[in-house]
Amino acid sequence: MFSRTKNVEAGRTAQHGKVGERLSPSLLIDQAEACRLCGGISPRTLRRLVDRGAAPRPVRLARCIMWVRAEIEAWCADGCRPVRKGV
Repeated sequence: MFSRTKNVEAGRTAQHGKVGERLSPSLLIDQAEACRLCGGISPRTLRRLVDRGAAPRPVRLARCIMWVRAEIEAWCADGCRPVRKGV
């Protein structure tokens, strides 16, 4: 079976290192896992939160949309506060 997270390369700045740095596949999660970690919210709710700037932005890898697990976990641990100011 093909795993979408296998051999994934993504660039992140700030807390996740330099652009082009390899991220371990276990650090990236798909939308279903991100929703589960956020208390079982629906995928549409997660997308709305991202669009409003209230949730961490996903990483686009070709046709896959993935989230950095640490960002989602930190966001949920912080009470799901808005990520961008002014939201």
